Amino acid sequence: MSLTVLLGQLSGSHRADSGFDVRFHCLPAEELLDFCGSEDFISRFMQQHSSHSREAIFGLESHVAAVVLDLFSTTFLDVTCNLDLPGYVYFTSTASLLSLVLRLLVLDQEMLVDFEEMEDVVDLLGLLDESRLA
Repeated sequence: MSLTVLLGQLSGSHRADSGFDVRFHCLPAEELLDFCGSEDFISRFMQQHSSHSREAIFGLESHVAAVVLDLFSTTFLDVTCNLDLPGYVYFTSTASLLSLVLRLLVLDQEMLVDFEEMEDVVDLLGLLDESRLA
């Protein structure tokens, strides 16, 4: 098993050696023309590296079984589909957040009102009721 990490870069970026047995492939540097805020920056940055990612994955010498993405790289799910590869999003979080995310799927079906209109307390597995903390 091997791991290749694709690194998107801005012009003027510097390379560093990790020292681990992991290959790092630096994608060509891109110049961002204009953006509004951090969300726009991340979105445009990833979009500009999309074609470079596809070429890098396609050009790897070893067999690629799947592509693991972080939350900011979900733009690349289109790339994995085009290459007929499974794409997985690595979602770093606490157990409490995962509990909330899983519960939200059910709450969406159960609740008849919008979140702002809710008056009841929502029980989340893995979280203690604050009345028990006293």
